[in-house]
Amino acid sequence: MTLPTVVEVELSTLAKEDLRRIYSYGVQSFGAEQAEQYFNAFFNMFDQITQNPFLYPKSLTMRVGGN
Repeated sequence: MTLPTVVEVELSTLAKEDLRRIYSYGVQSFGAEQAEQYFNAFFNMFDQITQNPFLYPKSLTMRVGGN
């Protein structure tokens, strides 16, 4: 019998700061309603990852600075 895999998404401090900046930029550029929808989409995706972690393999190509 195989037990289901339980996965949690834990955001780093830097990731949380990035999300705050993204939200703030969204409010300034597109309005609060659109920023809220976009912000919530991140967390919906995080929930989806916890439900199906193998659909989103770990990226080995990401580096600090994005280059």
